[in-house]
Amino acid sequence: MKRVLLIVVGIIILVAAAAVIAPSFIDWNKYKSEIAGPIERATGRSLVMKGDLSLSVLPTPRVSASDVRLSTAGGDRDFLTLRSLEVQVALWPLLRGEIQVTSVRLVEPEVFLEVDAEGSPNWQFNTSAGESVSDGATGNGAAISVERVVVANGVLNFVDAANGRSERIEAITATLKAANLVDGPFAAEGRFSLRQQAVGFDLALGSLADRGGVPLRAKLELERGGAVATIQGNLSGLAGKPTLNAKVGFEGSDLREALSVVATLAGSDASLIVPGAQSFSFTSQFVGNQEMIALNELALVIGETRATGAVSAALAAPLIVDVTVSLGRIDLDAWANAVAIETAASTDAATDQGNADAPPSNPLDALAGFRGSLTLTGEALTYRGSLVRQLRLAARLADRAVELTALSAMLPGGSDISVSGRLATVDGQPRFDGAIEAASSDFRAAAAWLGLPLEGIAPGRLRQVSLQSRIRATRELGQVLGIDL
Repeated sequence: MKRVLLIVVGIIILVAAAAVIAPSFIDWNKYKSEIAGPIERATGRSLVMKGDLSLSVLPTPRVSASDVRLSTAGGDRDFLTLRSLEVQVALWPLLRGEIQVTSVRLVEPEVFLEVDAEGSPNWQFNTSAGESVSDGATGNGAAISVERVVVANGVLNFVDAANGRSERIEAITATLKAANLVDGPFAAEGRFSLRQQAVGFDLALGSLADRGGVPLRAKLELERGGAVATIQGNLSGLAGKPTLNAKVGFEGSDLREALSVVATLAGSDASLIVPGAQSFSFTSQFVGNQEMIALNELALVIGETRATGAVSAALAAPLIVDVTVSLGRIDLDAWANAVAIETAASTDAATDQGNADAPPSNPLDALAGFRGSLTLTGEALTYRGSLVRQLRLAARLADRAVELTALSAMLPGGSDISVSGRLATVDGQPRFDGAIEAASSDFRAAAAWLGLPLEGIAPGRLRQVSLQSRIRATRELGQVLGIDL
């Protein structure tokens, strides 16, 4: 019996040794065409492995290749290039007919995505048998799982020839996981660089087979400025009308720096007006699909300023946007100083570049196709060193016109003011027609706050003032009509 056991153990050792040693004596480069063939038939593209191809069986089955290139459908350029590729598969699940990929390592992958002048994308794969290349299962129905995909120093190029746009995302370092290639769950974390701005990411998506809603978690961190954006919620209705319901947030220590990075990432050179380096936080409950979006329970904090509100939009034609905002205390003097600096710079630039003979454009033309409403309230605003209280603004937008239902506030000097009216296009240019009501128990104090000169008027006069009038204003002229003092 002992001799039999020794023989069995010896056979096992010989088989294991053969499995380890034999692959090293095989020139696997001779089998490149056999490996490339099925991939080429599945994708409709040419696959070239210019470097060496190697395979080992123990301790885990492993395939590695270098200098790998997958062409575009037309074969005119590379769709994907890899400095090296290594794939490891679990042995025992493979013996049971299951493909469990334990590790995929992609070194310096570069992907070229393009939309041609006719609007056709180059990432649609046409198979010879008319089958999808990403069905998530083998031919016999065995599920494929991927424990880990590591991307080292990747590059993603995108060219939109139809619209003349191009983007390049560099320095992509990521770790990806998928329990099932079709249904997930999926996870990814890493970093990338876009327009020389480094961004870290951490994403997780639950199983797509969960019809009750797919959990979603996402985090983006801006390396410059240290701001963090987060999303946590769920996706539902994937089979019909996909809807995202999630809590979203954005916070950081320097709003000006964060907005500068966001503008750069978006490809904008807009000048962002923020007074000083202020910490900030934004949170809201987001609901959105292809028909509507809504930001409820909105809370915004910028330094000592706080605001709450809600935003909703119906995405049909015309676009309808409704905004409600409630402000706490705001130092308008600080914001006004920042606006004045930026406005002066932009005005000088516009004067240098503009055509003095050309008529000014009508800003109301930009409102074509929009409808909506704005309701704004403010607890207290610091302006010109004094407080403006109980601010209220209500307006509606329709047909390229703004209907000002109410604009009212309590001003210094025991004063109050109320304005209503309509801003519309008259003779090709914007004109406001409305009414104003104002009253003051100490008009001299209010005039001093506004910087109005009262020289030559006796000190005892103009203490109490009330006014009712119609007003009209254009770019060139302001009129007060039918004054009733």
